[in-house]
Amino acid sequence: MTMNNPSAVITIDGPSASGKSSVAFLVAKRLGLAYMNSGCLYRYMAHLWQAQDFRYQPGQVLDAGCFDFRLDFVLADRLRILHGDQDVSSILEDDALSNLASRIAAYPEVRSFLLGLQHSYAVQPGLVTDGRDMGLVVFPSADMKIFLTATLEERANRRAAQLSGRSVSQAVVAEQIRLRDKRDMERSAAPLKPADDAIVIDTTQMQRSAVVDQICAYYRKKCFPT
Repeated sequence: MTMNNPSAVITIDGPSASGKSSVAFLVAKRLGLAYMNSGCLYRYMAHLWQAQDFRYQPGQVLDAGCFDFRLDFVLADRLRILHGDQDVSSILEDDALSNLASRIAAYPEVRSFLLGLQHSYAVQPGLVTDGRDMGLVVFPSADMKIFLTATLEERANRRAAQLSGRSVSQAVVAEQIRLRDKRDMERSAAPLKPADDAIVIDTTQMQRSAVVDQICAYYRKKCFPT
């Protein structure tokens, strides 16, 4: 079903492996809204950063001349991420890119550079977006803000399942997530935390479909009361 609020924005934030990306994708499909994954923007920026051997200096002004990209998020049977005609979905799954993206996301200039791009995805009939500061910083006036969380053990289990076939132990995965959480929560630029008006959902014991159902029900009740 498609919602008719042209300004509708749903933000879904949370730490690594809390399920926010897959949940946001499914919520967007069910409600007939556009989708934007902010993590992919940072990971693609990290990809270009590496490819261009970019030499960043703290305080440096970043503009369109530094990075030339616009990603399209295509909702089909799976999420496809396009740069022009190129499908870059697989490129953005690289763990090294994720780690670099986390580091460069701490630079205020990087976050400022991407802010306008993120806002450009808020088109009719509305947007579902996920990340770590979507409701707190990027869309502070969002119609509804969700913050997903889960125990470190559960998040490590999920990430290990995603990495099946790779020689990475669950203990290593858990430590990587713990360090990522620490870095995200302690950074000075948009630290990871729920907005004051966010709905916090602990997904530890929940199936993904149940989380999607709950968010859609919250949205209908909040934005389309009977």
